[in-house]
Formats: sequence, C-alpha cells, structure tokens
Amino acid sequence: NPPPRTGQVIAGSFPPAPSSLLPPASNDAGKDLRVLRWMPEGAVPLAPELSVTFSQPMIAVTSQTDASKTTPVKLSPTPKGNWRWIGTRTILFDPIGSDLRRFPQATTYTVEVPAGAKSASGGELKTATKFTFETPPPTVVASYPYASRPQRVNAPMYLLFDQKIDAQSVLTKLKVTANGKSAAVRLMTPAEIEKDKDKQLA
Repeated sequence: NPPPRTGQVIAGSFPPAPSSLLPPASNDAGKDLRVLRWMPEGAVPLAPELSVTFSQPMIAVTSQTDASKTTPVKLSPTPKGNWRWIGTRTILFDPIGSDLRRFPQATTYTVEVPAGAKSASGGELKTATKFTFETPPPTVVASYPYASRPQRVNAPMYLLFDQKIDAQSVLTKLKVTANGKSAAVRLMTPAEIEKDKDKQLA
C-alpha cells in the first residue's frame, strides 16, 4: 500500500482556463478607476524610469510580451525604451540610452493617462491624469583657457559639460568677446585638437 498523504488533494488542469487568468476582484471593483501615484515629477537630477500605479488591475496575469502591448499611458517625447508591468497595477517605462539607462537630459516630458482608460475589471478613469518632469540642462564643469590670464585672439577654447551635448547647437549659443567686441568662433577640426593635446584639448 502507498504511504498515506497529508493535506487535501485538489484536482485541476494545467495550464488553467483563460478565464482564471483574469485579475482577482479588488476592493475598488465597480468603482471609478484612479491613478494612485506616479514618479518622477517636477525637476529631477536623473530619471532612471517612469512609473504609474493604478487603483485597479489593468491587465490579466499573462506574459510580459502580451502585457507590454497594453499601455494606457502617453509619454511625450518618447525616447527609446520599453514599457513593462510590475504586477497588474503598475506600469514602468525603462529608457534605453546609448550609455546609461536613464531618460535623456535637458528635456521636459509630459505624461498623461487620458480620461476613458479602463481597468481589466471595467473601471473607468473619469478625469485625465497629467503631469510633467524635467531633466536638467547641461552645466559647464571645466573650461580653458583660464580667465585670469591674457589670451591671444585665436586661442583654442575648451568647455567640459556634465552631460553629452550637441557641439554645433552649443556653438550657436556661444558668445565670445575680445576687447568688448564680438569675436567669431568655430569648432576645431580633429587635426587641430590632436595638435593641441598638450593643452588638454583632446
């Protein structure tokens, strides 16, 4: 005889029927859908991800591939990245940068969950939820030549920023004066930069 079993034997099938994959009824079932919290908001030094949490389950318990197709949040501008769900009520956007996994700097982002968005249980968002966050503009952290020393008019100049910049765009905003008069500036060529390596312009 086989040894006696402890506990209760429950018969079932695997995988379960699709209807059993729906999220369980929540305390907010039958109520209006709400956006409970979000982050980031306002001016932030870094934004590694965007997250929005709802009062009701927004998706069925399913694969991430299927779940990521349900995106009730609008992000503008939208950098390269991916939407994913943490559980059934919180959606995240993970930016994918060329070097760091964070939202690009010097940008104001607008996030909106439009009115009419519906939860998996049929709850509806009556009023749109909208917020913004912004990453900081670039800041000069080092420069050459030194302001305390006289310089010739054609001296090479170097500016180091705390983030990647579009050199041509910065050049159009740069104002240089010599003896009180505006002086024309241009980007140095790679050959000129190589020649001035001894002045730490590389």
